[in-house]
Order: sequence, then structure tokens, then C-alpha cells
Amino acid sequence: MKQLVIDKQGSITNLERDLLSVAYKHSVGSHRNAHRTLQAIGSKKNKYDEEDKAAIEEYRKKIQQQVETICVDLQVCRTSRGLHLYGLTLALTLST
Repeated sequence: MKQLVIDKQGSITNLERDLLSVAYKHSVGSHRNAHRTLQAIGSKKNKYDEEDKAAIEEYRKKIQQQVETICVDLQVCRTSRGLHLYGLTLALTLST
């Protein structure tokens, strides 16, 4: 998505801007849901051994890094085009 926005000649239409906003919103939303699920699984006491909990925590951190990458890509799109993406802010953070 980022490369499409950067490489586009001319200005971005309102429809393209809205589609980009929705695409990023859905992408981050699915990652946040996965993060929350892993956090809930990892918090259950006595259900998983330490090895399982370590694997869950490692995967949770990987998902968090992916969300951060998505947010950086969005920032690049916004600054390269001066975009305002409605309904989406860079405050898409995960609770730790």
C-alpha cells in the first residue's frame, strides 16, 4: 500500500484516500485482535507451562512489531502526500 501511494503520479482522489484509510484500519484492527487474544491466553494461570507462555509472549511481541511497522508505513504515506486519513490516527497502540 505504501509504495502505491508514494509512486502515484498526481494527487490522490478522495476515494483512493478513503480506501487507503480503510485498508490500514482493517490491517491494524486484525493485528490488535490477535494481540488481545494472545494476551488473554498468556494471562491464564496454571493452564500453560513456561515454554508455552514464552512462545505466546514471543508471538505477541512479533505482532506488536508488525503493528508498529504498519503505523510507520502509514506515517510515510501521510507525510509523502500530506494526507489526512479520516477515522485513523497514529495513536494505534497496543496495551502491554
